Amino acid sequence: MESYGAERFAAVMVADTDSPELVWTYAMRTNRLVPQLFAHFGDFPHRLPEHCHAVYDYTPLPPIGYPELKDEIWCHRYYLRNLIDEARFPGWPVVDHLMLVQSLLVEWREELARQPLSMTDVEARKVLMVDGVDG
Repeated sequence: MESYGAERFAAVMVADTDSPELVWTYAMRTNRLVPQLFAHFGDFPHRLPEHCHAVYDYTPLPPIGYPELKDEIWCHRYYLRNLIDEARFPGWPVVDHLMLVQSLLVEWREELARQPLSMTDVEARKVLMVDGVDG
């Protein structure tokens, strides 16, 4: 979304979207983002009408976790589950193929480094519907 501009970003913030580039829902906004913003800003928004010249002391917003994205894999600028879903998103245009492949390799290495592995090589091949490679 960073390359689409402010108008598209604003439109997406208030919409429900499930695409290779963005997974964003009403529940994510109302149950996580808005409460976190209220907690972060404290009473400043309530004091502002009385003191219109009050200065907000900037502090970075801590990361916000979204349980809805727990099982998603984000690589470069895509959610992989949606990117490979040809039924819902046929021919989705991939921007910067090289960066996507590099990001995939990083994710793959991180997954391989996790111990213990969640499935065997044979189980993974069944899930991916890939035959064994002779070599």
